Amino acid sequence: LACFEHRMVIRISLILFVCLWLSAVSMVQQSEAGDPGELLWKFKTEYNSFDRRLEEIRDRAAALIVGDSVYFGGYDGNFYALDTHTGQERWRFITGKSINAVPALLSGTIYFGSQDQHVYAVDAATGQEQWRFPAGGSMTDAGPVKGAFASAPVLWENTLYAGAFDDRVYAIDAATGRELWRFTGDNWFWGSPAVHNDAVYVV
Repeated sequence: LACFEHRMVIRISLILFVCLWLSAVSMVQQSEAGDPGELLWKFKTEYNSFDRRLEEIRDRAAALIVGDSVYFGGYDGNFYALDTHTGQERWRFITGKSINAVPALLSGTIYFGSQDQHVYAVDAATGQEQWRFPAGGSMTDAGPVKGAFASAPVLWENTLYAGAFDDRVYAIDAATGRELWRFTGDNWFWGSPAVHNDAVYVV
């Protein structure tokens, strides 16, 4: 995660880099934070062999910053919560495959999809699982998994919308993980859904 004046460039790779967000406020603040562009900390994730097969979607991952915590999923199948000031790991949640999209947050719960065919809801403070929702399809070791969730889920009025590689879009109750409805298309859904005027748009 790299931050510079007037722009933000976000990239999660095997090593998460965090630099200073430079703002023209006072010399005191700048001196306390260090030199502009100085590396503040870095965090190394784990590595699994299946990461090599996800070259075409690996750059979709992104971080979510809430308060003094930064949340992101890794190609190692872990979802991490770190301290934004120190880079210290607060907790991690283990899934079965890579996590390739930015998570969503509502009322202290983090929501994210994984290549292991599940959408997860975990407590943002502790990493404790609240529920998991399975997609259809079959788990394979070769190529992207049929039923994988590779795009960011979208929250709208306590409903979570997520597209998957089983050719379906799911509407899930954000509080319970219960399926509300599903739509079956003709192919995988790569993009995050958008909601407008009681309609859901998916690609």
